[in-house]
Amino acid sequence: MKYPLAKIKARFHKTKLALLCFIVTSCAAGGLLALLLSGGSGGLPIVPALILPGGRQLVVTSSHPLVRFFSEPQVAAATPDNSKVYVTNLRRDTVSVIDVLTDRVITELPVGRAPSAIAITPDGSKAYISNVGALPSEPGKTVSVIDIKTDTVIATVTVGLLPATVAITPDSSKVYVANTSSFSVSVIDVALDEVIATITVGFDPVDIAITPDGSKAYVTNLLSNSVSVIDVSKDAVIETIAVGNIPIAIGITPDSSKVYIGNCSCGVAVLDKPDTLSVINVSTDEVIATIPVGFGPLGLAITPDGSKVYVPNSNSSTISVINIVTDKVIATVPIGAGPVAVAITPDDSKVYVGNLDSINEVFGGLGALSDPSKTVSVIDAAANKVIATITVGNRPFGIAVRHDGTKAYVANYLSGTVSVIDVSTDSVIATIPIKVESEVLSSELGID
Repeated sequence: MKYPLAKIKARFHKTKLALLCFIVTSCAAGGLLALLLSGGSGGLPIVPALILPGGRQLVVTSSHPLVRFFSEPQVAAATPDNSKVYVTNLRRDTVSVIDVLTDRVITELPVGRAPSAIAITPDGSKAYISNVGALPSEPGKTVSVIDIKTDTVIATVTVGLLPATVAITPDSSKVYVANTSSFSVSVIDVALDEVIATITVGFDPVDIAITPDGSKAYVTNLLSNSVSVIDVSKDAVIETIAVGNIPIAIGITPDSSKVYIGNCSCGVAVLDKPDTLSVINVSTDEVIATIPVGFGPLGLAITPDGSKVYVPNSNSSTISVINIVTDKVIATVPIGAGPVAVAITPDDSKVYVGNLDSINEVFGGLGALSDPSKTVSVIDAAANKVIATITVGNRPFGIAVRHDGTKAYVANYLSGTVSVIDVSTDSVIATIPIKVESEVLSSELGID
């Protein structure tokens, strides 16, 4: 029996948020995220966006799209002048702006309801923030546009329902927005700040990556177990690629030759069948390898020289290291509990990993948090061994390393702070408080 597309969409719209919550609560960090999301306004602030110099999309980012869907800390694109850090505050409906020279918040900008993902144009002129709205009752459908020079909101663009992810072309001409509840991608013209195309993709698109040469955009479709390939010049889907179960993480090599997709079975994982990475050849848009990794590959990072992929296995508390030439796992590094965020220094010498925690929660409330993680692990990339463990704030999720390789910025979403790490000494040299309301939640939970 065949169903009309409208009925299929309606059925998925009613059931998918429950399924997503089930998936997330089954992952190492997910129980807390789903519960926090269900809270009222004025609760937990989210600090997802750290911008760095270079005017380019960072190769090394924390990129767990399921958690991005729930507005957890993310590393965004970089401003060329390395002057500011942008932080989204989920429950305050604002974006805080940090001056990098003074490490202080200089302004707080009202945006849409529940701002989550953020991306900055490579030319450093604008920031685009997706507003996911109040879930599950009122999913958002807007993207806020900030003028970087003046730090003012200059436009609010209507897109599809539940805009989960934002990606920008290397020439700063277009913005691609994954609309999870509309099964579509909106294309925004940067010059006009208007939607110029709406592209139908698979069920529940949650992440987008654009090839460094600007020719294609790859979209992970969470509930279709597929990746949609968009021709950027035509703004049309040219291929749909079957991958593993629940594709949530994505990364593209600097030479635009391969796409890596993290497939996370999470709560439905089978102990003798670890999760996988699918490897796509960009020239043919075919899967050329499937690589077994650990359980819960909730993100990935590719070294700037394009030689290795680092995959945090959240449920295994390990990092899988993959040789890009052979597409084989060459090392499995034991790490702190619940690793999610990964960032790599520009010289490929060190890998920074945020340990979100292994949560043994009672899912009926917020009162049973077990030892929230406060650490970042440092891996020597040559030896693939942990050489330092750094104490930071609660729930370190977003990490970015400066383009000059001197500092790493860590967004601690439960503390409402950003920790600044000196890369040469692997020590915290500053803690930046974000003007948020996390203190209330932390005090109620009895967490420092």
